[in-house]
Amino acid sequence: PAGSVVQVNHLLLDGISSVSWNPQHVMTNTPLTLSITPSSSSNKILISWQLFGECGTVDRATYFDMTRGSTVIRGDSEGSSRLGVISLMGTGSTADENSNTPSTTIVTDYLDSPAVSTAVTYTVRVSSHGAFTFYINQAAGDANSDVYERGLSWITLKEIKV
Repeated sequence: PAGSVVQVNHLLLDGISSVSWNPQHVMTNTPLTLSITPSSSSNKILISWQLFGECGTVDRATYFDMTRGSTVIRGDSEGSSRLGVISLMGTGSTADENSNTPSTTIVTDYLDSPAVSTAVTYTVRVSSHGAFTFYINQAAGDANSDVYERGLSWITLKEIKV
C-alpha cells in the first residue's frame, strides 16, 4: 500500500577517518555515500543520516549538504552571497571547543523524489569557513582519555511506495 517501505539500504561507518578541503566553501564528499535503485519512478526515497565527528577548527562554522548524483540538495542561495546548506554543525561542549567532545549533526527524514527507476547515489558533503579537516567518528584531538569520545556515523535510504 501507499506509504509502505519497499526496500532499505544502510551504511554504517564504525571506523575513524577524515576529509580535508581547501579553500573555504568547497563542499567535500564524506564517506557517507550510498546507492538505491527505486522499483518505480513515482516512489520516493526517505534519507536519514548521522555524521559523528568534529572539525579541526570551530564546529559552528561547519555545514553540510547532500547530492543525488550530480544534483545538489540544499537550501536555496541563488542570487545572494548566502550559502545554501542542508544542515549546520551543532556545537559540542563550548562554541570554540575543537579538540575533544565531538559534535554530531543529524538530518532525519528528508524525503526526496528522484523520479527515476535506475540507481541513484546519495552523498553527504561537508565544508567550513576556511581550509580545514573534519574528523569522522572521533574528536579532532585523539588522546586516550574519556573526553575524546568515539562514535558511529550512518546513512539509511528507504524507498517509500507512492
